[in-house]
Amino acid sequence: MKDLGIAKKILGMEICRDIQVEKLCLSQKKYIGKVLECFRMKNTKAVSTHLVSHFRLSDSLSSKTKEEEDEMSQVPYSNIVDSSCML
Repeated sequence: MKDLGIAKKILGMEICRDIQVEKLCLSQKKYIGKVLECFRMKNTKAVSTHLVSHFRLSDSLSSKTKEEEDEMSQVPYSNIVDSSCML
């Protein structure tokens, strides 16, 4: 085993640290760029979309039937999130 120093990447994500404010960030900027390129959206305008603090994701929000899954597979957003073009 060899000490490679402070980790800068893990599982394709960049690790950013700010010790003074005790902040740790993970970034998938390169992966997102590849997905945007795959869907020909590389030159689109970026916007900030914040979730409200009380919003929680749960299994109850996911599709329950095969019909719902088929319907969601037609929604471009779900195709991008479940992107297999990156494999």
